[in-house]
Amino acid sequence: LTIQLTELTLKFEQNCLKDKARYEMWLKKEDLAGLPETAVEAAAAEAAQKGREGEYLITLYFPSYSPFMKYSSRRDLREKLYKMYNTQCTSGEFSNIEVIKQIANTRLAIANLMGFKTFADYQLDNTMAKDVKHVYAMLDQLKKAYSPVERADMKRLEKFASKLEGKPMKIMPWDYSYYSNKEKDANYS
Repeated sequence: LTIQLTELTLKFEQNCLKDKARYEMWLKKEDLAGLPETAVEAAAAEAAQKGREGEYLITLYFPSYSPFMKYSSRRDLREKLYKMYNTQCTSGEFSNIEVIKQIANTRLAIANLMGFKTFADYQLDNTMAKDVKHVYAMLDQLKKAYSPVERADMKRLEKFASKLEGKPMKIMPWDYSYYSNKEKDANYS
């Protein structure tokens, strides 16, 4: 079972690498509004490597993805890239859905063989947390502490974004990095 789990984990990781490589967002210069020149140059170099001079390529690899999400003023393109990133390996040839099910079932079989009800219980047995119940209690305690702070942070950021955009804004996941960076620049530059 351990060998099977290792093979499944390797397949999962290979699927992640292969699927990430197939996602590409091809853009024109005007689509790169807000990006620093280094990010624009990197996108041009990526496109040139693929034989498409004069175009710009944004990928899901961190050196491309992160600056785009942080600096691009194009909310529609941030949303598109965010959704590409967060749906990797969910369909097609490199889907990990079945692989994840097989990993979960293999982990459960290992845990059961070792006398545990769940893989989480098996993993936690020799730790300070001891079991799943204690982990959830700790997470609930943390949530009570950080939820009010998170809500206040989001409210402040939405107020800032609304003022910046001149209209009411609801911060979506693809907006957070962009508006956080804008707010930081406004407050500390």
